[in-house]
Amino acid sequence: MKIKVDAIDTLFFKDGKPFTMGEEVWANSMFPPPPSVIYGALRSHYFGLHPAEISKANTEDDPTKNLVINFFGIAVNDEAMFPTPLDLLFRKDALPGENNLLKTELVGFNGVSNYAYKYHLRSGQNEKVDPVLGSYINNQSLKDYLSKKEGPLNALPLAQFISDEPKTGIGRSNSTRSAEDGKLFRAGMKRPSVVNGSVESKVSFLVDFSGLDLPPDGIMKLGGEGKAATYETFDGYELSELPPSISTHGVAEAEVKLYFVSHAIFETGSKLPDELLASLGDKVEVEASATGRAVNIGGFDLKNNKPKEMKKAIPAGSVYFLKITNPDYNKIKSLNGSNLSTTEFAKQGFGTVLVGVV
Repeated sequence: MKIKVDAIDTLFFKDGKPFTMGEEVWANSMFPPPPSVIYGALRSHYFGLHPAEISKANTEDDPTKNLVINFFGIAVNDEAMFPTPLDLLFRKDALPGENNLLKTELVGFNGVSNYAYKYHLRSGQNEKVDPVLGSYINNQSLKDYLSKKEGPLNALPLAQFISDEPKTGIGRSNSTRSAEDGKLFRAGMKRPSVVNGSVESKVSFLVDFSGLDLPPDGIMKLGGEGKAATYETFDGYELSELPPSISTHGVAEAEVKLYFVSHAIFETGSKLPDELLASLGDKVEVEASATGRAVNIGGFDLKNNKPKEMKKAIPAGSVYFLKITNPDYNKIKSLNGSNLSTTEFAKQGFGTVLVGVV
């Protein structure tokens, strides 16, 4: 089932930094949230519709145990947008509406560093650049990027479509409900829309899930404070198909890139698991990567009434460059659109990957 989720009010998604009222005064927000947030929201919505089944939550008879998030992303004005691949760079001097992305190339790395691969990425042009983290490209640009099509690429910073609306709050005593000293705080609320003159730009969440029976539309709670959001079925997007050159059999050596649409969590940290690499061919070498800074993924365990163990994830937009000898093309094709993460997190939508050519 594919749905589009739209906020009715501001939203708050706490980042991985610990926050204790009375010790910290600012609660940071992240936008968009990790896919685990929408996974929990869908489960909560189901139990809200079927309150008699709440006692089955987190048991063998849990009616939501088969829920799988196949894809979680965003749309701007109903157009699907994807995290800009981190092997691209922003052109600082690009004019509004002009091609603002630079492609990088693999260059031999001989420096002293904890960088694990033999190539690093460098722009071949002498221009001032910025990292692309926090920006998004449309579906056509993503297809051109994955198929290595020549031509301009353009990205938009997500921040220009989101309004910051900080909220000030105060902690209150559970017994008297009066304000407590030293518990004034501010939370970084986000409104996923911006009005410029008479034109409104709106950010929606796109979710493709299976294993859970929900009505085709409705109202659900989302994020901190359980703010209301509407959802409806929406089929206005598709993940990019595998580039034709990758589906050619009989080639003894292949060079491909793995682009992560969503955050990915591996037991091996930012290193791709050996068993995954070994399944792709006789010999697989990771030649380079562009992963950016790790994202901390936490949450709260309602069953055990305690915070979940913090996990480090490679951020959405991360790219790995692979050289494969005697590739297993059926396995490579099966990766496209799948979730590559440890089992627990893969079903929550972490590690959605697309395959491109180098």
